[in-house]
Amino acid sequence: FTHVAVDDRRKDYFVMYIHHIVTLSLIALSFTSESHRVGFLVMFVHDISDIFIDTMKMCNYLGVGDAKAYYITEISYVATLVSWAYFRLYEFPFRVIPAASASLPTQCPGMWKEIEAMPLFF
Repeated sequence: FTHVAVDDRRKDYFVMYIHHIVTLSLIALSFTSESHRVGFLVMFVHDISDIFIDTMKMCNYLGVGDAKAYYITEISYVATLVSWAYFRLYEFPFRVIPAASASLPTQCPGMWKEIEAMPLFF
């Protein structure tokens, strides 16, 4: 709601609008396909670094990036980089995807046979 009604229209307005529609569709799909656990893990891993991104944006908009504010914008930037790298480059591929793949045969047995029959070249 705030993206449409409250926020100023920036250059990336339509890209972010499509991003939010796709995100809500994926969340709804995970609930309708009864993949609650996997949907929650994916959402958690992708949203945890957004806390630092939003903090950084808020500090940048308020102009509190100098020595008086203990360089909070720069600290938020470093926290964003570290949390993004850890959660999206380590946790997601090495812990979330294997956990989701292990539960896939019990949730969708027919689809699993089709996936196993696919030629994988990577």
